[in-house]
Amino acid sequence: MKNLLLLPLLFTTHLLFSQCFPAESCETANICLFNKAALESKTWNNTFATGDYFSTICGQIAIHNDQWFGFIASGDPLDITVIASNCANGDGLQIALMESCTVDAFTCNPGGAGSASDPLQLFHPGLEAGKQYFLIIDGWVSDACDYNFIVTSGIGESTSGGKITGTVRIDQNDDCLSDSTDLPAPNVPVSKTGNYAFTIPTKADGSYTFYQQDTIDVVISVLPIPGGAWEVCTDSVLVLGDTLQQVDTVNFVLKPLVQCPIATVELGPAPFLRACLTSKLVVKYGNYGTIPAENMRVAVVIPNELEILQKPENLPFTQQGDTLIFEVGNLGPLAFNNLTFLVRPPCNNGLFGRTLCFESYVKINNPCPEVAISHPKIRLQAECIGDSTVQFTLTNKGGAPTLTPFKYLVYKNDQLVATQTYTLDNGASFTLSYPAAGETWRLESDRDDTGARTTVFIEGCSGLTPGQANMYWLDDPDLDHDKKCRDVVGSYDPNGKFAFPTGVGPDHILPANAPLEYVIHFQNTGNDTAFRVLLRDVLPNTLNPLHFRPGAASHPYTWQLLNHTLDVVFDPIILPDTFTNKAASSGWFQFFIDQAADLPDGTLIQNAAAIYFDFNAPIITDTVWHNIGQLSVQVSQPKTAALIRWNVLGNPAADRCVFQRNTPTTVVTRLELYHLDGKLAHVLEIAPGTNGILERSNLPAGMYLFRMVEAGAVTGSGKVMFN
Repeated sequence: MKNLLLLPLLFTTHLLFSQCFPAESCETANICLFNKAALESKTWNNTFATGDYFSTICGQIAIHNDQWFGFIASGDPLDITVIASNCANGDGLQIALMESCTVDAFTCNPGGAGSASDPLQLFHPGLEAGKQYFLIIDGWVSDACDYNFIVTSGIGESTSGGKITGTVRIDQNDDCLSDSTDLPAPNVPVSKTGNYAFTIPTKADGSYTFYQQDTIDVVISVLPIPGGAWEVCTDSVLVLGDTLQQVDTVNFVLKPLVQCPIATVELGPAPFLRACLTSKLVVKYGNYGTIPAENMRVAVVIPNELEILQKPENLPFTQQGDTLIFEVGNLGPLAFNNLTFLVRPPCNNGLFGRTLCFESYVKINNPCPEVAISHPKIRLQAECIGDSTVQFTLTNKGGAPTLTPFKYLVYKNDQLVATQTYTLDNGASFTLSYPAAGETWRLESDRDDTGARTTVFIEGCSGLTPGQANMYWLDDPDLDHDKKCRDVVGSYDPNGKFAFPTGVGPDHILPANAPLEYVIHFQNTGNDTAFRVLLRDVLPNTLNPLHFRPGAASHPYTWQLLNHTLDVVFDPIILPDTFTNKAASSGWFQFFIDQAADLPDGTLIQNAAAIYFDFNAPIITDTVWHNIGQLSVQVSQPKTAALIRWNVLGNPAADRCVFQRNTPTTVVTRLELYHLDGKLAHVLEIAPGTNGILERSNLPAGMYLFRMVEAGAVTGSGKVMFN
């Protein structure tokens, strides 16, 4: 995508505006009827309204400083949310729906003390199409606030206001012009900026529509498409709002930069697993490329501890160990499909506290031409040796040595215990070994010359420390490969919001600029079927809404993003209650988003979501939160202490040698083994009061240098020979 500030003016466009303002009484609300665009086009306030028509409406609301809006019903269920800001007293607003100026309200949301930050939803399923109704906005106990409307449905179009509509299409003749031969581009995010930001995906026919009321200029943009295969011929268009035209059309054309498919896969598991409870796994696969992907195969690795209750129907597959490979056929450009599985942990709670990982990758017959790897590429491996030692292996699988030092970091549970720079020839490797006592161990390293990172973790070596693995980010370097890990839990909140990574330690520490995955889980614990579920998530300013990406979900959904307010609607969903069918009573939605850029240490990222079942009051999830910061260890050149004698038994050695200290110590000793050229070959931590056993493993024969480091000081050094 080109820079948003480059705004080519393709044509002069105009919108029609009416002089509509909120009224001070029900009668004066007849003068101007507001449509969806008129309500959503600006921030209103109720500071100056003084007319009080009723003393009490809806049996709950006492009028203080009201404003009124008249509108024509569309015939769909009315679904409106009011978000207050800049409230004088911090208590917020109350809202009601009325049929006329002389009868009590249909329904209302009375708000509450201290609830200014909580969105107010008003829902009514039975308004008559074409009939006029009234909304009243009022301060809670005389509060005065600014506020915005979010209208999901129910308000029809009037003759005032305008809209911007258009299509995103795929160029078929390389002329960057929209014509009849071009194909529609579905699910492409399009944004409108102006007095508020609004992002929606294109429909199946590539179309989109924005409503606009204020006489201001706006910018319509196509957001970037992953994979780098597309260029938007003109990615941002300035729409002027100063004269008289009711509908404007802004079309976009996607031009292929390469002629090849780009296969992608994304795992969508529920946010947790529970013993004996059925869980849905959705594998979303697609093609970000410019031509059809041929003979796509989707491989899905499901942990063998889980029972697979249901696989995708009518798709041929083969099985290789715990890997299921599905033949899904050809897939056109910008097309996506799902594979759905039902899995269940065993009922004996034997997996409680464990972290189980799902993995998936895709293969096609006509991938983009491979480019020879002329740079280093580090691969990591972790294994438990003898149920007492964690061993990491770092291997350079690339086509060149590391020209500048790379860096690795080793974590034990929520502690950073080691960090070191290293260089590594292509094809070479070295290992790191640590004594294990049930901790979760993790290794991070530079992956290549681009600054990308790679990581691996291992748990369950000589015991288990639960809840550690998802504190950190998981390795996910390529579009055609994905990995997601979920904890096996006991009791749980059926309506909650979950973040991955969870953040390190009790302070939920997260590095700046690290991307986040959120999953909103919901379950119908009522006594009847739910036919519609709305998830409303007001994202904090510490997250970047322009870098929002929807993921997989348990059921089909639609979404929109207004400023920082995300709406996800499952309609219809037909969600049975837990008493009727517990296994089918829950659902979830997954999305990905970036932080706002370069947040300083100490910044708090927190938010919760609201879950609406049919016409009921919202259920507010617990708040998920992170603190921006970095884990650190004291990293310095170890000072030299008086050298303590270390005996190396079995030197020269064929397979192993033993390091024996001549006096006891109460601290861990770090054995660092180096090649003669100074490159680190292996690290071994020796527990206090024990001998160190250095296994040759895959080390080549030859002479090595070693040094012993205790509490930051070098306490021994020498040479080791492997025959």
